[in-house]
Amino acid sequence: MGKFAILLVMALNIAIFYYNVGLQNTLNVAEIQNSESFKIAQARNIAIGAAQSIIYKLENEAGSNMLPASNQTLSFPPDQSSYIDWADVQGKYRLSIQNINNSQVILTSIGHYEGRDYQVNVALSLDDGIWSPQFPLAVFSYNTINLTGNANIAGSVGTNSISSGAVVLGSNTSIDSTLYIGPGGLEEHVVSYGNANSNNVGNGVENLIEELDYPLPVFPDFPGGISREAIAITSNNPPPLEPAEYAGLYIPNLNMNQNTVFEIQTGGEDRDIVLGNLNIQSGTIRIVGDGNVNFHVNGNFDMGGNTRLERASGYDGNIMMFYSGTASIDLAGNSRFHGSMYALTAEINVTGNGGIQGHIITGGSDVKISGNAELLTRVLYAPNATVEVLGNGKVVGPVIANNFLAVGNASVEVILDSEYDEDLPELEVENNTLYVVSWN
Repeated sequence: MGKFAILLVMALNIAIFYYNVGLQNTLNVAEIQNSESFKIAQARNIAIGAAQSIIYKLENEAGSNMLPASNQTLSFPPDQSSYIDWADVQGKYRLSIQNINNSQVILTSIGHYEGRDYQVNVALSLDDGIWSPQFPLAVFSYNTINLTGNANIAGSVGTNSISSGAVVLGSNTSIDSTLYIGPGGLEEHVVSYGNANSNNVGNGVENLIEELDYPLPVFPDFPGGISREAIAITSNNPPPLEPAEYAGLYIPNLNMNQNTVFEIQTGGEDRDIVLGNLNIQSGTIRIVGDGNVNFHVNGNFDMGGNTRLERASGYDGNIMMFYSGTASIDLAGNSRFHGSMYALTAEINVTGNGGIQGHIITGGSDVKISGNAELLTRVLYAPNATVEVLGNGKVVGPVIANNFLAVGNASVEVILDSEYDEDLPELEVENNTLYVVSWN
């Protein structure tokens, strides 16, 4: 072999030697990085697991000794410098639970694995018997979400489901923030895209850390009352309804078929108006005076044509409709309901140019917003229902549903700090409940 050939072989051998050394160094670095990532991931899993265990106890064990007294903190272990061993995962953790004024609970969980710590902070709302759910998502559905046509949701969307095809996004639909699917769900399994190359979801798909739950508040009992004669508005300029004509009484029917204004006086106090049927097919029912007004209807409630139910300007108080009838609530034509409603089991249909400015709560199985109908609300709360927003239907405010469908040019958006961001009605819950507000 010639001199140059020998030198060439030597050079190649040296190059291979240095390549192998470099490769080994790279592999060592990658192995160290993978090891570090694994340790941090395990510490995170331990922190989340410990937090979930405490949340379960707080949410499901009445009188749990895990909940400290107001403005007190419980620590596990008490010194907060050591850890509690968790043998099953070969790691450790420590926890602190702070009760702030019996309204909010802050849970801090630190997972520890082979020298690495990871901290999780969870905020929970303690309702103290008053219904006060939180709405971090523009749309939440326990099960399916289906967007077709040009449907758009401005905000984040979530489902508890991890079932195949639970979320269907047409090629021209959009969610401008994050889509959350159930814990452990896989995007490729749960989400079906009409166009694989379309960017339907602005901030991508993530998993809920835990399933969300939205129980219904307690529906109030129907008030008693002595029955009086029905009311029919058939002429212009009817006299106002004074408190003495309805307080403590049951009105079997209130029918309005005249294009006029019918005033109901409050006398400056909170009032209950108890009705069998409320049928407004023309004109306006106007509440005059300060004070909250609760309508209780156990028959039918319908609004159509160019009708309104509203409060006169310049007065304070809310309008609330408690509907225990079984027939559907139909708001059609150019009807406008300025108040909130709670339907015990009824379906709700808002069609044409109809609209509601207030909250909708229902235990019914169907809610439809169609045509050019518009809801301006703090929440459309229908955890048992299939909620359909169709055509040019629009909801301004979060939606809670069992299943959610948006078709055509339907839209949902949440406007924070808007004129529609009213307080929720003061309703009770079956038991004091903790709601998870945020994880970080």
